[in-house]
Amino acid sequence: MKVLLVTTSTNSVRTVLEQNVEIELSTIDCNVYGSHTLEMIKRVIKNSNLDFLITYRCPIVFPKDIFESPRLGAFNIHPSLLPKYSGLNPWEEIFRNHERKSGVTLHQITEKVDAGEIVFQYPFIIKKSDTIDSARIKADQLSAKLALNLIEYLCCLY
Repeated sequence: MKVLLVTTSTNSVRTVLEQNVEIELSTIDCNVYGSHTLEMIKRVIKNSNLDFLITYRCPIVFPKDIFESPRLGAFNIHPSLLPKYSGLNPWEEIFRNHERKSGVTLHQITEKVDAGEIVFQYPFIIKKSDTIDSARIKADQLSAKLALNLIEYLCCLY
């Protein structure tokens, strides 16, 4: 399967997908390409028979022609239990509201941000001793599991 990961820097999702032998992975780092990220994504889509796209820690809203291009869809991993705390970087709001449970959500990308069909969710407990940084680490590790679940799920279907 041909997969495009759009992300920022090194993280657990990127590491796990790079080690997965079942997929042919292309990665676009938003930090590297900046304002040219959408152009790079369109180039990858045009030059490959992309099966699906995953975004993680990606601060870019994609136009319809990008998220509808991959054969099996486009998916985002979001660091909350959607629909609660949608939008970019929900951590401060989660901690301001003293949440004791949060999680990660893998959902389809649609025109409305963080509103696509939910495919998988994994919850985790936020301890009183947790900080935003420690909660992000938990979310990062669970996000990698979500990415692997998506690959297994799609590989079984196709």
